[in-house]
Amino acid sequence: MSAMKDHLHDRLEYLRGEISAERISYGDLAELQGYGAEGLIPEDDVQLREWAGVPEFPEMHEYMVTLKFGTEATSPAAAADEFWDYVRNQKDVTVTVTDLKTDKETEVGK
Repeated sequence: MSAMKDHLHDRLEYLRGEISAERISYGDLAELQGYGAEGLIPEDDVQLREWAGVPEFPEMHEYMVTLKFGTEATSPAAAADEFWDYVRNQKDVTVTVTDLKTDKETEVGK
């Protein structure tokens, strides 16, 4: 192990001891949260990851799929019916996926 990894390992073990002894300071907790934010706490170290506020599961993204096509429909229901007609008849429909976290739009098909 490099000196930096040794130091990190020693700090994490020190912080674990402070948690176990129920005397972790706000400064130590902030340090641990910093390690968590930087991804420096091993994935299998549930105790330290929990105390660092690292989510147990990777962050989920929410996406919105937008389908664009020409329509003369006068209501959302009529537009949906017309869309399915387009799909069944393999007409051109533009599909755009938007990442709701970043607002990044990606056109994925026509």
